[in-house]
Amino acid sequence: MVKYLTNAFSLNMVSPPSTIVLDIDELNQTEFCNELKYDEVKNAIGHKSTVELINSLCNTNFDANRIQIQLINGDILLIPQISIRLEEGKTLNINEIKDLLNKGLIKFLKVKVYYV
Repeated sequence: MVKYLTNAFSLNMVSPPSTIVLDIDELNQTEFCNELKYDEVKNAIGHKSTVELINSLCNTNFDANRIQIQLINGDILLIPQISIRLEEGKTLNINEIKDLLNKGLIKFLKVKVYYV
């Protein structure tokens, strides 16, 4: 099992043909940060401002790291998910992403992936 920090879940992360079950939990900020601190986590967030937000909230030292992920049974995704659809091509800076957090527009999700 690998625990990943990502900014989203994508079907490209699984190998078809596959049947999967996703166990999705919403965490509060403290729970989310604890998940990042107490286990080894592989960062897969390539957006600098999102990584800066996580580092400032959770006192971590992640660097932006855009990598391809191939999920296996039992892998976990930790996702700070923006709850609105951004305009096409929009990239948020750190102030904009903090503003969304303050408005309650970012959810912290823990997604467990099971192949069946």
